[in-house]
Amino acid sequence: MKSRGLSVLALFDREGRVLSSGHLPARRGDPDPALFAVTQQKSPRPVPVRVEVRTASGLRQLPALVTARPVDFGDLRLWAVGGVLLDESLAQHRPPHPDAGDAAGG
Repeated sequence: MKSRGLSVLALFDREGRVLSSGHLPARRGDPDPALFAVTQQKSPRPVPVRVEVRTASGLRQLPALVTARPVDFGDLRLWAVGGVLLDESLAQHRPPHPDAGDAAGG
């Protein structure tokens, strides 16, 4: 998941039950209506959504940008929903803006 630059990834059945979740593995078998709603979007562009994740202080809802894609196996349609959390780790991995210079005044 992280090798693909994702911090949110879930696989859903057609009814919206979580089959697998990389960002919250304990969610398996549960519905996730907020994240599954992304499958109804007409555009493949990422959309903002609040995602439940486990942190050191327990479960929290954090903002994320996600998109959904269908995954078809014959007559079976599953949905992959993935994206990135909009948190401090994203800001730390953002490359510097080319016009910003460096800390030494470059």
